[in-house]
Amino acid sequence: MLLTDWVRLLVGIDTRVAALSRVLEVAAGLEPQAALLGEQSQRQRLDGARRIVKRLIALDALQSGLTRREAVDVAWLATDTALFDRLVLVRGWSPSRFEAWLSAALCRQLLG
Repeated sequence: MLLTDWVRLLVGIDTRVAALSRVLEVAAGLEPQAALLGEQSQRQRLDGARRIVKRLIALDALQSGLTRREAVDVAWLATDTALFDRLVLVRGWSPSRFEAWLSAALCRQLLG
């Protein structure tokens, strides 16, 4: 439930900001303020991933053999709006299909 609720939240955010994130990536190479905003977004994503993994560890739900760092990396990657952008905006997946796929992928990767 924790991961599926988190993914639902992420998809809601991605729906609103995925296209903007793509523009920010391009602008970051040209404008220092855009680069700073991109770096701030990356830090926030990493903080969110750390909180989710910390909770999974507290629940004794993390897959055995998976290090905390690896779990954080997997969770961090899942929050990249590029995944939503490519699969939904470019490849035509529905947001609900993307949500189901990402939830299933995270459960397989993170849960014991």
